Amino acid sequence: MIHSDLNNSLFLKTMNKVLKAASMIFFTGMALCVLFQVISRYVLSMPLPWTEEAARYFFIWATFLGAAVAFATNEHLSVKVLLSNLPNDHLRGLIALTGDLCCLCFLGTFVFDGLNLTMTIFEVGQTPPSMDFLQMGWVYLAIPLGSALMILNIIPYALNHLEMMLKGEEKTSNPSQEKV
Repeated sequence: MIHSDLNNSLFLKTMNKVLKAASMIFFTGMALCVLFQVISRYVLSMPLPWTEEAARYFFIWATFLGAAVAFATNEHLSVKVLLSNLPNDHLRGLIALTGDLCCLCFLGTFVFDGLNLTMTIFEVGQTPPSMDFLQMGWVYLAIPLGSALMILNIIPYALNHLEMMLKGEEKTSNPSQEKV
C-alpha cells in the first residue's frame, strides 16, 4: 500500500515531530512577547514597541506550521456526517479525494503565489517599523513553506482515498493517526 509507506516514512514522522516542536516554540515566543508587553505597559509604564509586532510574527509562523501538523494527524475541522452516511466506499473515497484535491490546488496556489510575494518582499528589503533588523520576507516565508508542508501531509490521505475509491476498501484507521 503506497499511502501507508509514504505516511509511515521516517521522513514524514521526523518532519512532523520537528514541525510540532517548532510550532510550540513559536507559540511560546508569542506568549512571552504578549507577557512582556503587558508587564512593560502596565507595570513599568514603558511599553516596548517591538513586542506587538514580534507576537504577530510568531503567531503567523505558529499558525502555518501548526496547520501542517494538524493535516498530519487529521485534526482539521471537517464534517464527517456526509461521508459516513454515503452508501458505499467508492462514493466515500470519491468525495474525500475531491476534498483532498481541492486542498492540494488551494495550497499549491499558496506555495506559488507565496513564493513570488516572498521573493518580492526580500528584493524590496522591507522591514517592520519597530524591528529594523528583521526583513519582512522571513515573515512572509511562512506562507509558502507552511503550505508546502501541508501538501506533503495531505498526499498520504489523498492516496488512501484514491485507493478506497478504486478498490472500495474501508480503511478502519487513518494512515497517520500515530501521534507525532
